[in-house]
Amino acid sequence: MLDNKKIIVDLHKREVPKRSANTIKPVITKNFLSLKNKMIAEFLGHPVTREIEGGITSPNISKTLSSGKGNLFSFIGFYQGDKPIEPILELLRATSIRFVRTTNTYVEHEVTLPSSEEIFAVTPIPWAPNRSWARGIEVGISGYGYYLNRAYRDSRSGRGLQTKNRIKGRSGKFKNVKYISEILNKYRKLFNQL
Repeated sequence: MLDNKKIIVDLHKREVPKRSANTIKPVITKNFLSLKNKMIAEFLGHPVTREIEGGITSPNISKTLSSGKGNLFSFIGFYQGDKPIEPILELLRATSIRFVRTTNTYVEHEVTLPSSEEIFAVTPIPWAPNRSWARGIEVGISGYGYYLNRAYRDSRSGRGLQTKNRIKGRSGKFKNVKYISEILNKYRKLFNQL
């Protein structure tokens, strides 16, 4: 069972000169917003994100498909018109800061951001709803030997289908890459330095 709890970055107490705690809160907030925007920009700029957002016409810029034919949108089997990136983006945008306690000499705050497990819970593979495509990017997605990149009217995505038999001459496999867990781990550490 997946743990859907958000990650709360450790409470961070920042010592400040006497009577200046309230003046440091806007600085902390500004730095938090800057980091949050960088995290979202890094996610949107990731080759996997860009390739999936590009839909069925996108090239395999993530280099996850060893033959280079096709792309993640059609390989994973999203439906035409799906926006698989949106649930992740919503969770990243919900990252927040809360000031827990302010005194004359320190400011205590916490940052809440989604966990990998929470993101995996909102990214089901269309044909295997108990599995996450975002997790699959990191650990692997099976079926590459049966994936045919061709326009087909009964294809969910409009391009790409799963054959009954392994495609002759198909060498290679799906190449997993670092994705959402790496981004979250990086920014959890950076948020902890606020």
